[in-house]
Amino acid sequence: MLAHLKALNVLSQEQIHLLEFGNVSTEMSHRCTQRLEENHLIRRVRMTWSDTPDWFHNYDEKRPDQIQHRLGKSWLYTSLNIRTMPGSEEKLIYYKDEETKFESIFKIRPDAYCKTIHAKWGINHYFGEFQVSSSVSDWDKNYKALFGSFANDQQLTLIVVTAESYDAIKRQVLNELSGMKNVTTAFYTLDELRGLCWRIALRAREISKQKELASHG
Repeated sequence: MLAHLKALNVLSQEQIHLLEFGNVSTEMSHRCTQRLEENHLIRRVRMTWSDTPDWFHNYDEKRPDQIQHRLGKSWLYTSLNIRTMPGSEEKLIYYKDEETKFESIFKIRPDAYCKTIHAKWGINHYFGEFQVSSSVSDWDKNYKALFGSFANDQQLTLIVVTAESYDAIKRQVLNELSGMKNVTTAFYTLDELRGLCWRIALRAREISKQKELASHG
């Protein structure tokens, strides 16, 4: 959990549970954060006005700014971490560490990037973007140029998440990427992505229980 926090700066209690405790009760994740807080490893911030009442950052760092955007990017990170395929090798990179890889060439710094290697489906590159606003004027990422630099046999997925409706951005992005057959797009509101993460976690818990019952059968 501390490694996730180091990469992301902020995580909500809900994200911590999904990343580290998806197969157990929420009580376990609450006990963990409470213990880390008592040991002065993390700080808890409460926002009574928000639908994310508790979020955390590392104890020895000052309180981060732009919390709404940081938590949105953390949801992208969470979804990519828990949406793994059996038999795949996952490499998830948050662009705090490798921000110059694409930016130096195409002036693009994704909010999240994940390279998935799977024996059956090959390589898939996942790019995630979180937009607080749904205004198309705020979308200035030239993914068409970036995606055009990849080999045609590389599978590319662009995930766009907005705090509000994504209709306007969706129309613009689909128009820009028209004709790029190796590119898949996915659009979610923040609430939809949160719901997807919980469905994945609950399904994983169900599979885990079935395997446990089968082993005792």
